[in-house]
Amino acid sequence: MNDEIERDDAPPVLVAAVTPRRAGRFDRTGFESNLRTYRAAGLQGVLCGGSTGRGDALDTADLIAQLTLVRAQAPGLEIMAGMGARPRTADELGSYIELAERHADSLLVPPPEDDAEVLPFYEALVGLSELPLYVYQPPGRKDAPFPTALATELASLDGLAGVKDSTGHEELIAAWRAGRPGFRLLLGNLDLFARRAADVDGAILAFANLRPGFCLGLARGRTEAEEIVGVEHKLVQALGLEALEKLMDIRGLRGDDLPD
Repeated sequence: MNDEIERDDAPPVLVAAVTPRRAGRFDRTGFESNLRTYRAAGLQGVLCGGSTGRGDALDTADLIAQLTLVRAQAPGLEIMAGMGARPRTADELGSYIELAERHADSLLVPPPEDDAEVLPFYEALVGLSELPLYVYQPPGRKDAPFPTALATELASLDGLAGVKDSTGHEELIAAWRAGRPGFRLLLGNLDLFARRAADVDGAILAFANLRPGFCLGLARGRTEAEEIVGVEHKLVQALGLEALEKLMDIRGLRGDDLPD
């Protein structure tokens, strides 16, 4: 590792938590085991119900269970409530915000598919909740990311706390940074975070489920990795969430056999 360039002011790393399942149902014990791993590694927060947590299909009761487990067993960690990656109806948004206000520190909300609807959508959401509201630009937008002008407008919108940008587009960093002071830029793309950790406010990473120590090392300026980490990253890049979940199973990170 290249320790001489480690940062003392490293940005925080949150984990985009996987939702473990057994026999098709939410595995509470597996989630508790994963939570112990996150805490032991030193991660600063947890996103529940994001796209990595299969939030698009996550039962409301299971999302509440995850949020309350983090609050009870990992005090001090930042808790973000996600909504998967698909756009939501007004009714879904209202009930979701009401739910999240009781259990989370902030909200991560995916945008409409039509770029023309994005700014009005978030303008309407601002003020509906006292919780900080974050824009989500999911990995599915990699081939159609927000235009830089739209990113700048969103970053300038009063009431928006920040963004999780998982597209991996370098040019958007400057656009997000062109908004108002205090707008928080969190990256969800591991490769971009490895290159630009010094220029952002943190990261919310799926790979932190599997290799939390490596992800924290990126925040501190370390970019070298063991060969096995590189292999795992390539598998997750190529095969997506299924590969991440399988690798976690192989390493015993989702079951109830994780040592305390």
